[in-house]
Amino acid sequence: GGGPLAATDTRQSAQLCAAHAQIGMPAAEQCVTPRADTSSDALRAQRASFTDRGFAIVDALSQVRACGACVHSPPPLTLSLPLTQLPPPLPPHPTHGRGAVLLHARVTAAQCAVLTQQLDAVLRGEYDLGRPPDKWPNGASRAGGQTLQIVNIFKADRAFAALATSAHIGQLVASLAGWRGARLVQDQVWYKPPGAGPLVFHRDSTYFEDYFEATVVTVWVALDPMTQEVGPLEYASGSHRWGDEHLGLTKQFFDTDRRAMLDDAARREGLGPNEVAIVPVIVERGGAGLHDGRTWHGSGPNHSADQPRRGVGLHYIPAECVTFKPGASMGRMWRKYLAPDGSSSLPEAHFPVVGGGSTPPD
Repeated sequence: GGGPLAATDTRQSAQLCAAHAQIGMPAAEQCVTPRADTSSDALRAQRASFTDRGFAIVDALSQVRACGACVHSPPPLTLSLPLTQLPPPLPPHPTHGRGAVLLHARVTAAQCAVLTQQLDAVLRGEYDLGRPPDKWPNGASRAGGQTLQIVNIFKADRAFAALATSAHIGQLVASLAGWRGARLVQDQVWYKPPGAGPLVFHRDSTYFEDYFEATVVTVWVALDPMTQEVGPLEYASGSHRWGDEHLGLTKQFFDTDRRAMLDDAARREGLGPNEVAIVPVIVERGGAGLHDGRTWHGSGPNHSADQPRRGVGLHYIPAECVTFKPGASMGRMWRKYLAPDGSSSLPEAHFPVVGGGSTPPD
C-alpha cells in the first residue's frame, strides 16, 4: 500500500539527510566496532549512533575476477578507505567470474540487532521517519508464518536508511561494476520465519530492466547467521552469462517448484540440472552476497524450529541512469514515482545517488 508520494520528495530528501546527520559518523573518524550488547538500553544507544561505517570488506576483492563465488577470511578493512585503495573496476560484470561473490563484509552484530529491532517495529506499523514503506505485508501474512516482503523500508526507518544509502556500499558497488556512481533503485527485506517455504530461482534483471535501461547490481545483507537449515540465498554459479530470456513474474516468487525456471533456463544453455553449480550464501550475521542482476538466485525453505532468516537486498543501477526506460509500462508500484509534470526523470528522494566509483575506462 501507500499513496502517491510526488509531493513528499523534498521532505523525504530532508529526512534522509537528517537520518545521516543523526546516525552517521564524520568521515575523518575511524570506524569503531561496537560490542554486541543486545539489551534494550544498548539497542537504543546503538540506534542513536548507528553508522554505515560498520560495513567492512576483506582486502581480497581483486581475487573476485578469478574465483567468483567464494568466501575470503583475512581481517576486514573498513570501507572508509580512500577510493584509490580499492581495486580497479572489473568491467563488464561486477563479479566477472561467477556472477556473485560472498563477502565477509560486516555490518556489526550490534548494528544487526538494531536493524532487526527496527524491522519488528515496522511490522508493527511504527515508522520513525513518519511514513510506511512502499510495500509491506498484510496482517494475514504476518500471522500465517509466510515469508514476508517489505519494499523500500529505507523510507520508513532511519537505521535502514543509513544502510541502504551508505556511501561506502555505493562506492563498493560502483567500483566493482565500473560505474561512475551508484544509484539506489530499491531495497527489499525478506523475512522467512521458521517453517516458511522457498523462494524460486529468478533474475533481478527480469524485473528492473523493464523500467531502467541499465544493469542492476544487488548487495544482499544477512541480518541473521546463514546456515543451510534456515534456507539461505543461493546463487547459480556463472548464470549471469546465460541468454537474456525474460523469464519470471513477481507472483511466481512463492511457487513450490523453486527450480523450474532455473532448470528451464539451464536447458536453453545446454545444461542439465546436475550441471548447474549452486553456491549457498553461508555467511555470518552481517555478512553479504553481491551479485550481478543477471545471476539466477533463490532460496530453500526454513527448516529451523526457532530461527528466522532475515535479510535485506539493496538494488543499485548506475548513477548516470536518470530517467525511466522510454515506453516502460508503469504498474501501480512504479506510477507513484512519476514526476507531477509527467516527465520520466527519476526523483532523487526515491532513487538517491549513494556513492561514486573509480572512473571506468573509456
